[in-house]
Order: sequence, then C-alpha cells, then structure tokens
Amino acid sequence: MHRIFSPIIFRNSRSFKISGAFSRQIGDGGGATNDEKLRSRVEPKEEANRLMEQIVEDLKKSGTQFVIPGRDSFARQESAQVFEKLVQNGVKSEFLHDANTKNAALFRTIVSQPAVSFEVIETLVNVGYVTFEDAVRLLALFPTDLLQHGASKITKNIEALSACGISTPRSISSAIKRCPPLLFARDPQEMQRLAHEIGGFFSRKQASHLISRCPQILLKPIEEIEEKYEYIFYQVARVTMEEWVVYKALRVKETLNEKKERKFDRVKPSKRKAYERRHKEKQELAEHIFDVSAVSN
Repeated sequence: MHRIFSPIIFRNSRSFKISGAFSRQIGDGGGATNDEKLRSRVEPKEEANRLMEQIVEDLKKSGTQFVIPGRDSFARQESAQVFEKLVQNGVKSEFLHDANTKNAALFRTIVSQPAVSFEVIETLVNVGYVTFEDAVRLLALFPTDLLQHGASKITKNIEALSACGISTPRSISSAIKRCPPLLFARDPQEMQRLAHEIGGFFSRKQASHLISRCPQILLKPIEEIEEKYEYIFYQVARVTMEEWVVYKALRVKETLNEKKERKFDRVKPSKRKAYERRHKEKQELAEHIFDVSAVSN
C-alpha cells in the first residue's frame, strides 16, 4: 500500500466537522467565474493536480499540514484520480476546493484511499440517485462508516430501502439525505423485517408513506416499534383483549405461511383416505338397512 501523505495537525487547528443542512455545509461553487471558464479548457488530470496543491496550501494556512508526493509519482497519480473523475463528471473545482478545505478529514480520506472512496461515491450516485456533490457531502460526514461498510454492502442497504417501500429514485435519494446512517447502520434484513412489522398495523400504501416520510424509523429497535403501535392500534380499534390476541396469532401464522413455498400444506393421499375411513365409520345407517356391507361406497 502506498503512503500518500503524512498529515501534521497543529494545536491551533480548527474542527473540521460539518454540521447543518447539506446546502449549508459545502457551497455549490457559485456561478462560473473567469478563472473557472479558463480552467474548463484545462485537462481534468492537470486540473486535479492543481486542485490538490491548492487544497494543501490552503489547509496549511488554516493550521493543518499535508505532505503529498510529487506529480510524477504513482501514489500522486492514484490519489488525484478521484478529483480527476469528479471533474470529468461535471463537479466544479470550486466545490471540491471548498469541501476539502472545510473538512480536512475528507481530503485525507480521498487521497489515502482513492479507489474505495470513488467506488463509494459512484455507488451513491448510481444506486442511491444522489448527485455527485451530495455523494461527496455524505463522504465528508461519514468517511469511516461508508468506507468500512463498502460499496457492495451500501448497495444492499439501498436495495433494502426499495423492499421497504421506498422505491422511486426520488424517494430513495430523499431518504438517504434525510437519514444517511440508513446506508450502513443496520443490517438490510432487519430493516425489511421492521418494515414488515409496520405493515401489520397499516395498509401497504400507508406503511410505505410512513416509511418514506420518516425513514429513520427503520433504525429503531423492532420491539420498541411493536410496543408503540400495538398500544396505539389497541386504543384506536377498541377491540377486546381476546380479539387482539387472536389477531396477533393470525398475523404470526400469516407470516410463517408467507415464507413457505406453498401457502397451504398439501394433504397426503394416505391421510385423505384415513380421514374418509373415519368418516364412513361415523356415518349412520338408514333405518331400512341392516347390513353394513350393503352401504354403497
């Protein structure tokens, strides 16, 4: 593994944690300036290297020093690829400069683990339907969690959202931006199980609407959600305790049946014949028949 840089954090260095709404965390780069128009004619690779050097210089002014390899080194070329690809995909240099100078942890993540970083960004864009800018913002907020979880697991979490009723590109993107930990904080099967439990109290349309509006509910403990909705449902429906117990038992049986390949158990021929024999034995003879053998089959 190549050593990309050696960060030196000074005592007077500021905090790089980004907080608040996405739109306020990192600017969009503003309108096109004369410098930007000139840089648009520069090759993405050259622009990526220039951008990295500018970020290092500005971070140094704010109290954080990074040492990066020379332009001709393999390590430098590898770390510059993320910036190069982002520029190629239309992300403004001003946005990338702003994002990385405001959050040194983001810059450290990108240049030290470029391949994994871009894979995560690309997954968020292609599967999570967020913009490249929002993907960078997400990486800035949760660099360790997203990289440790990895692109394949992030994909499974997003697919679980779809199975939970958040199925349109717009709703998936909205859910991710409202609650980013959905990407890594819970096992996808657990999220689907919780969505199924919620479906026991509401219609499919209502449950889907609820989860879309409050996606963070998928991170709650299942037992906590069950207790709350059972109490609400019991109060609103005004059913007796016996009726409620029967309803829950039927829900359990219904859940078990849904997991079966056949919804209903197939009756074996031997069991059917045994049942028919018992039925015949119990059959009463007509008054005018005295011989059992005379009863027609």
